[in-house]
Amino acid sequence: MKKTLLITVIAIMSNSAIAQNLILNPGFEINALATGCYTNEPASFVTSSLSNITAFYGGTTDGIDIGVSSLCYAGGANSGTTHIVMAGLSGPSMFESISFGLSTPIVAGQTYDLTFYAANSNPVAAESLSVGISNIANNFGSLAVNVPLGSTVAYTLYSASFTASIGGNYLTIEPTTNGDFWFGLDDFSLVLSPTSGTPEESFTNNISVYPNPTTETVYLSNNYNVLLTDITGKIILEKQNTNSFDVTNQPTGLYFLLLSNTKGQVVQRTKITKK
Repeated sequence: MKKTLLITVIAIMSNSAIAQNLILNPGFEINALATGCYTNEPASFVTSSLSNITAFYGGTTDGIDIGVSSLCYAGGANSGTTHIVMAGLSGPSMFESISFGLSTPIVAGQTYDLTFYAANSNPVAAESLSVGISNIANNFGSLAVNVPLGSTVAYTLYSASFTASIGGNYLTIEPTTNGDFWFGLDDFSLVLSPTSGTPEESFTNNISVYPNPTTETVYLSNNYNVLLTDITGKIILEKQNTNSFDVTNQPTGLYFLLLSNTKGQVVQRTKITKK
């Protein structure tokens, strides 16, 4: 039974856990705020307070709320200390929007998997979150997908996949409907789908990774972006455009290596054994 469970965990980790989250500040934890409740803040305040986040509003709005180490909104954060609250407000052209800065631009034609947590604090009618792709930080850009939100007031995991119709440096979000509702948002993840335009043979160790097993430096047959995780999915190291990386100081055990090209496309997944 334990052996079967271990094999299952390893299979899951090797296929999904090492995917790189492209969103630079997914849980709003990188910020310049003290503990407290920040209510109906203007876009300029949100932008200056949250790293790699740009807020932009239309019409007359109350403004985005931010909670830091506090239960004042939506029951607090889903994880960590910080979350935001966005509202869909009654009236024409009234919306609150933000964009996320990305570590790697979204590429047209590639498929991406999006997950996030939302807590509906004042659920009414049909609600959803619009997700877009943009090359301008303060513009929603092109709609990628609408994600329906349930009525639960507890944080719930939502997910969606989309194939990008355009490329862009920003992922954008805003409420889809204007219905006097507001909801907490936290822990966003955007990853390139494992099957996104990449031939299956690209995952059959065509790229040389040696020596493996290893005690110190691992070499690659060409330059790639490197993401190494342990079996729990914890990121051990990240390097850009390199043909080697060092694991000398890592504990003995099994690791998972994800290699991607300069466009952010995954080209190979490999198990690494540290002796």
